[in-house]
Amino acid sequence: MGSELALLYGAHYPGLAYVVAEAPSSVVWFGWEDGKSSFSYQGEGFPYAEYTDEDSRRLEEEMAARGEQYRDGPKFASAFSNEPMIEAASIAVENIQCPILFISGEDDQTWPSAMMAERMMERLRTNDFAYEFRHLSYPNAGHNFAGGGQGCGIPFLPPEDYSGSSARGGTDKGNALAASQSWEALLQFIGNN
Repeated sequence: MGSELALLYGAHYPGLAYVVAEAPSSVVWFGWEDGKSSFSYQGEGFPYAEYTDEDSRRLEEEMAARGEQYRDGPKFASAFSNEPMIEAASIAVENIQCPILFISGEDDQTWPSAMMAERMMERLRTNDFAYEFRHLSYPNAGHNFAGGGQGCGIPFLPPEDYSGSSARGGTDKGNALAASQSWEALLQFIGNN
């Protein structure tokens, strides 16, 4: 959810030098409390996206029937079938007034971050965004692809073992490469801006 906050902050507060969003979300998602958004602005909750209880149950049953490890990704992806909801919940990244770097793992099993980053790239192209914007996407990398589950920026730490919990995606090698390569790209991006 940190990517949501970073992008929303950038869209509503000028004066930033750059925005970096790892495992980004193109929309504001539901909050921890039923019927509430994850984030608000000036006391009002943002419109938010959510998957249905029916889809949640169905997808869990399908994963179990196939003997697959539980993961959240299919649930979040199912919400994109409700186009009006997704449009209302979309983050207005075109309002950001600085360069933007999206970083994603193509095997993100928590939510479809690579797809959502591409949706934002298209939104920026459509709106003739005036600043630099890039999307770095890494094959065989999951949701948290640097050590300790901290996301990009802390390479070379041992990867956190998610095998006993909900799957985050990626392989050890893919996550390690993404952590190292994204760190170098991040430093270059910051240095240029």
